[in-house]
Amino acid sequence: MHMLKRCSPTYHRDLIYQDFHYTWHLYSFVLCSFSLELWYNTILVLLTGYMKNADIALDALSIW
Repeated sequence: MHMLKRCSPTYHRDLIYQDFHYTWHLYSFVLCSFSLELWYNTILVLLTGYMKNADIALDALSIW
């Protein structure tokens, strides 16, 4: 955040732009992380279904 010695009419607009300019990077990171977690859990559940004792494996997975 930049500090100005006097308040100009564009001070508030520039302040908001500078503070929130990089929020898109944060939102894209959150979205990618959520997608990765969803795929990871889906693959784990699908792979657990192919195990011999799938009920116990799925129960253990839900605890983990």
